[in-house]
Amino acid sequence: ADTPLVIAAVVLVVAAEGDARLDDLATVAAALPDATAVVLALLVVTAALGRSAQIPFHRWLPATLSAPTPVSALLHAGVVNAGAILLIRFSPLVAPAAVAMAVVFAAGAATLVYATVVRLVKTDVKGRLVYSTAGQMGFMMMAVGLGAFAAAVFHLVAHGLYKSTLFLSAGTGVAAGAEKRAWPAPSPASAKSTAAAVLIGSALTIGVLAVGKAMIAPATTPVSLALLAFLACTALVAVVAGLRRRMSLRTVAAAALVVATLGLSYIAAVGWFEQLIPTPTGTQAPSPWLLVIPAALLIAIELMSRSPRFAPALSSAVYARALAASTVPTPDPGGATRPRTPSLTKEVAR
Repeated sequence: ADTPLVIAAVVLVVAAEGDARLDDLATVAAALPDATAVVLALLVVTAALGRSAQIPFHRWLPATLSAPTPVSALLHAGVVNAGAILLIRFSPLVAPAAVAMAVVFAAGAATLVYATVVRLVKTDVKGRLVYSTAGQMGFMMMAVGLGAFAAAVFHLVAHGLYKSTLFLSAGTGVAAGAEKRAWPAPSPASAKSTAAAVLIGSALTIGVLAVGKAMIAPATTPVSLALLAFLACTALVAVVAGLRRRMSLRTVAAAALVVATLGLSYIAAVGWFEQLIPTPTGTQAPSPWLLVIPAALLIAIELMSRSPRFAPALSSAVYARALAASTVPTPDPGGATRPRTPSLTKEVAR
């Protein structure tokens, strides 16, 4: 991650004939040939993807599981944020390059979906948190790739706060999980309760976000609407999952309160960040409605994980590959990497 950043920085300093300030980066980039500017933008993108553990540079983050918990908290709540911050600071160079922005969006979307799949098969708490971090970084990279720099910075701040807390309280989570395993298994939800949960969850989520957007931040752009729709999909899945487990007036009221509090706070915070971090002029971002693709994939993953009757062959294949991907290869004493056994994947799939 450092090597392409150093190369890009050296070229920019030489092009500026001296000290190249970040405030003057737009002027320096405009004086470069178009091909050179695109290559430098891709170098910065490569550095950012590597630092934030995005595909194809995602293998180093799971390898940090053996670190002490405070170190994991520092890595997952701080260091991985450097990639998005780097892209935002170099936005006068990266934003005008359509190819670079498309690469950022595609890498973020692929990492988000991949990390979500692998997280579902991890059995250890820290392992699930690792892939949760990778998925969060993927979402933030998608926001950067769409030119929503303010929303990305807000998510970076929020992610740093709650992910460090989750890592530091991992032991408490293990104890709570051990206690819950002794509880009787809940009865499966009926078709009627599932349909009611979907209807109530949809009305709550879409209604709250629509009203909040109209009241707090009436000015809309395609990017803000697309991100809000993506947020609505993820919130809807969480609300429906909670209501399916227990449908009552109390749970519906609690869901409404939580959605209203978090939804309105999110809209207000992103609106405030947009005033502080405006999108650079000339940003060449892909269509924001490409968010439909990762959203649809995440919903399909949720259905496969909760219902074994949903595409059973595909569910088994995805589960087997995710289980294999979640295992970091262990070097043997001779220095060679121990290969995975193909028969294990086939056996798990069966």
